[in-house]
Amino acid sequence: MLIGSLTHLTNHSVRVVLLTVRGQTGMPSKDGSCTTVSFDYCYTKAGEASQEPDALVALVMVDSKTGYLGCVPMNSKNQFDFATKEIIAFCQTLGYDDVMLRCDNEPSVLQLQRLVAQARKQMGLRTQACTPSAYEHGNALAENGIQRIRGLAGSIMHGLQMKLGATVSTSHALWTWCMRHSAWVLSTYNPHQGLTAYEVVMESPTQARFVSMVNQYLALQNHP
Repeated sequence: MLIGSLTHLTNHSVRVVLLTVRGQTGMPSKDGSCTTVSFDYCYTKAGEASQEPDALVALVMVDSKTGYLGCVPMNSKNQFDFATKEIIAFCQTLGYDDVMLRCDNEPSVLQLQRLVAQARKQMGLRTQACTPSAYEHGNALAENGIQRIRGLAGSIMHGLQMKLGATVSTSHALWTWCMRHSAWVLSTYNPHQGLTAYEVVMESPTQARFVSMVNQYLALQNHP
């Protein structure tokens, strides 16, 4: 039991019905067909007047079929091994056998694309790569995902700072958590044609509930 200002409750029965008839709603199914995973780096600073020398760096990934989002905060763009594993894990979560990797023509992102494609092919997974020409906005899916994640993370952190009466630097661990959490929130609670990206990918409605940050709540936990 939770006592507090719940901001979202999932209607379980309605979600189950929608998932049951998913093939009739026009939503994509995980049938092994090729999907496009777009990715790019995101840079975030806590306000234009911030005196921080470096912005928070995060890798953002988006599935073209379901709109499922992933966000991985990083120390720098040079963490190629870490970023490669995260993209591979993201693709595995989606459950597709064939994947098209899409990114812009920035050298560091292209290098990451090559590493991921090589690793997946060694795993026996069919992987294609696509890079749009410069200035064509061909990676708009990732750019849109970045704006949505950064916008929600900024709103959450702004509310937190208002309640605390203090400024939280983007170098703080709360920002790295919030970026990843914002991607999860958008995938889990932003519906399209009656289903969220989380429900399409996981084939199950979530049981998670939202509560406001920096508030006190009473919870009961069953112990064995």
